[in-house]
Amino acid sequence: MIQLEQSRQAEAEGIYGADRWTQNHLRKIETMRTILTIHEDDSIPDGAVINLEAARQDNEIAMAIRDRNAHDGGDTQTGILFDQDATNALETMWDD
Repeated sequence: MIQLEQSRQAEAEGIYGADRWTQNHLRKIETMRTILTIHEDDSIPDGAVINLEAARQDNEIAMAIRDRNAHDGGDTQTGILFDQDATNALETMWDD
């Protein structure tokens, strides 16, 4: 919960991208609550295979790359080089 509070504080301060981190933290908290609810449900037998909603195809790395490029316009002069190979890998990682 500390990270959620920190991201909300950053959002209140207008820090770029903080709103996305807040949403990410809220999704993770909701997932953890769902897992706990299932775990505590006596009607579900021990060892049962549980399938939560399909895994999000987005992740923090993909979000950070998009945010950085949106913010910097893909500018490589920021000291953080844009890695097209990494971006391509992230975009195709769910293509099976």
